[in-house]
Amino acid sequence: MSGSLAEIGRSHPYVGPTDPDTILNDLILSSLLAEPLLFQGRSLLDAGTGVGLPGLPLALSSPARPTVLVEPRTRCVGLIHWLLEKLPSLSLRTINDRLEDVPFS
Repeated sequence: MSGSLAEIGRSHPYVGPTDPDTILNDLILSSLLAEPLLFQGRSLLDAGTGVGLPGLPLALSSPARPTVLVEPRTRCVGLIHWLLEKLPSLSLRTINDRLEDVPFS
């Protein structure tokens, strides 16, 4: 995934770093630091996920965990969908909206 983010980092301003090692260490691995704090069997909500961090790496670490990524910026959601095409199947849903406008019921 770090290679894919590096490919598009130059043309997508929301990614930030473009060096694969920096992406791996500073974005992906740091996202996984939250994994031990999450309750097993509970879903995960990443509000304001941007390009899918930390939600996407956390979803990959537990593919069966229901994960919802909420992001209002359409370009970021488009990037997440592009990345999802390159990843194994996950129990993941994206919502292209502001958190306060998402109907949770």
